Amino acid sequence: MGEHGGGMAIPFGGEKLESLRAMIVGGLIWSHWHSCLDKDYKVQSLR
Repeated sequence: MGEHGGGMAIPFGGEKLESLRAMIVGGLIWSHWHSCLDKDYKVQSLR
């Protein structure tokens, strides 16, 4: 068992998580303001 209990870890690359975050942010922007980000903008997470 893992150190966090009886779960299972599924490894995946960080690039996929960043891509998912960008899609979620884009969806939230559309949902709240009915606007899309221009191609010149990039979604980044601060660490």
